[in-house]
Amino acid sequence: MTTNNHRDLDSELAHLEHVLPHVARGPFPLSYWRSRIDAIGSSSKLPHYRTRYERLKTALGHLESRAAAQSNAAAEANAEYVTR
Repeated sequence: MTTNNHRDLDSELAHLEHVLPHVARGPFPLSYWRSRIDAIGSSSKLPHYRTRYERLKTALGHLESRAAAQSNAAAEANAEYVTR
């Protein structure tokens, strides 16, 4: 997202802030949300927008870490079951 329109940027940030707590349940993979957040990075130069952008990146990073840990745990459980 390369826009200088602060209204569009504010709207996109607000949308992402609203949906991010629910994305783990949704139909889109976390990589989709990562690309949405990354796309606004270059547009969020003002401190207020940069802070919101960084907060979104951090929150998504936590979700990605949790998903990776769950995936690893499932793989380990499956490997243990197969070796029995």
